[in-house]
Amino acid sequence: MKRLLVLMTKRVLNIFQELSLLSLIIIGLIGLNPSIVNAESGVVLMVKGTVSINAGGVEKQAKIGLRLKEGDIIKGIDGSASILLDDGRVKVVHKGEIYTLNAGTSSSTKSPVYARLMETIRETAHQGRSPTIKGMVRGERDIVPLYPHNSFLPPGRIQFQWIPFKDIEDIRIVIKSPMPAYKYSFSVSSGTTKAELPDDAPPLNPNIRYYWKIKAVSKTDMEPFSSPLCWFGVLSDDKYKEVQDEMEKIDSMAELDSDTRNILKANVLISYGLYHTAVDILSQALSASPQVHGIKEVLRGVYIKMRLIEEAERLR
Repeated sequence: MKRLLVLMTKRVLNIFQELSLLSLIIIGLIGLNPSIVNAESGVVLMVKGTVSINAGGVEKQAKIGLRLKEGDIIKGIDGSASILLDDGRVKVVHKGEIYTLNAGTSSSTKSPVYARLMETIRETAHQGRSPTIKGMVRGERDIVPLYPHNSFLPPGRIQFQWIPFKDIEDIRIVIKSPMPAYKYSFSVSSGTTKAELPDDAPPLNPNIRYYWKIKAVSKTDMEPFSSPLCWFGVLSDDKYKEVQDEMEKIDSMAELDSDTRNILKANVLISYGLYHTAVDILSQALSASPQVHGIKEVLRGVYIKMRLIEEAERLR
């Protein structure tokens, strides 16, 4: 038995030595070849005209949200593309230019903020290109919540807005949350379509999702009505400061055109759940540049995140 234990102990020690040697080899390889940790990656941020991507010998058309990796070749055939790299730089490939994502050229100061932003761009654009989504059809006697509608809000006062139908009374706004437990309601005047959260309401915790709906009674037959539930939340001051800092950085990027700047700003807002503010930016950008299909895709993706299906389908 002792002999068996000695043999097992020696074997375990040999395994540890082999693993330690392997670790040293890997560390040495990384030291000799920094491209292992500094290889460029990115995502297509904006496309205007015809731009191609060659990935591993396969040629495809560039589109917003397309993930890029080391070795991918971007060609501005008859247009331009803006690429967000994983260290926060934006590379613009102009008409007639060729750019290759190289090993070892990415900045060593990669940030999880940009990784999250890249994933937001990819996900939102993909949702915007998704097939037709079936949603609930609004009826003539539906109360429709407008704002906030499945979105976080900046710090400050909260104003609820909705579309009523005629002849309702006893309107109440109901707000609740399962965790932390929260329930509050307040009455609003008949005929109004908006109301601020009263000053004496229990305070809302930042960065928490709350749910709200409108309840009312029909004047004609006293039938009760209730709108669908929508969620909302208020960003904390420190998180909103992060958003503002990112916006300032984008404004300082002189190489960006207005469309690329708007797309980048909107996706920063989306990554923090500030969907309403992102919709405002994208709607204005689409009105100014209706020919840029990518703006429409991202805007549609935000509407889908907010479950505003009718608005999303209008953009198809």
